[in-house]
Amino acid sequence: MIRFKPLRIFCLVVLLWLSACARHEAPPPILKPQPVVSEPHAQPKTSIPKPEIVVQPDRDPAQPPPDWARSDNRVAPEPMLAAADALLAQGQRHQQMGRLEQAVATLERGLRIAPRNAALLLALAEVRFAQGNYPLAEQLARKAELLAANNIEVKQASRRLIDKAHLKAD
Repeated sequence: MIRFKPLRIFCLVVLLWLSACARHEAPPPILKPQPVVSEPHAQPKTSIPKPEIVVQPDRDPAQPPPDWARSDNRVAPEPMLAAADALLAQGQRHQQMGRLEQAVATLERGLRIAPRNAALLLALAEVRFAQGNYPLAEQLARKAELLAANNIEVKQASRRLIDKAHLKAD
């Protein structure tokens, strides 16, 4: 048994030596920008390539916005819109009965179904105004005004609420 022990040690040393000689991938070298000298006495400047910026031409304001940008698009299917309308009515009932927290929860649920519904946003803005959160009420009313493209009533009500909230916030 003693005879094979030096052989085992020798084999172990040879394996370790061979593994040390194995080729390992070195990390890629870090490239530094090369200085560009235009005149002999000028300070060297590094040449860093500038990113290419593509400027989109401005859209003609007379043209209608693309389909995806229109606020009157109905993204949700009809049953979902009916559910959002039902939640709007329920939220308004909660507000009339003074249950403002339930009104907020109901209207926010409706907004998860139809996030671009200006009437839901306006109703939520009115509840937030009633809660005394005037900055949030103003923000929600502004969004409702933007989304109420063809609904004059919602636009006017949003404008009135924005003015009231702005006066209360000051």
